[in-house]
Amino acid sequence: MVSIFIPVLWVCLNSNCQFLQSLSHHTSVEQCEQSINIQKQGMLRQAARAGENVVIEGTCITANIKKEFLPVNIKKEKA
Repeated sequence: MVSIFIPVLWVCLNSNCQFLQSLSHHTSVEQCEQSINIQKQGMLRQAARAGENVVIEGTCITANIKKEFLPVNIKKEKA
């Protein structure tokens, strides 16, 4: 089994909250957390330019995957 980490954000704008899952994945929790921080900073800048109040929270979801089902790019990283 190999663990991958998927960034997930919850964004609330004017009392309307949405769940956003990244299309990317990471092979370490540190990379995933860094990705979340970058995404949060970008969204907060956009909200500030629009004059909107926004709440953004993020976490990394861990998925444990059997090696035979791994995407090709992860198989290469683990080789």
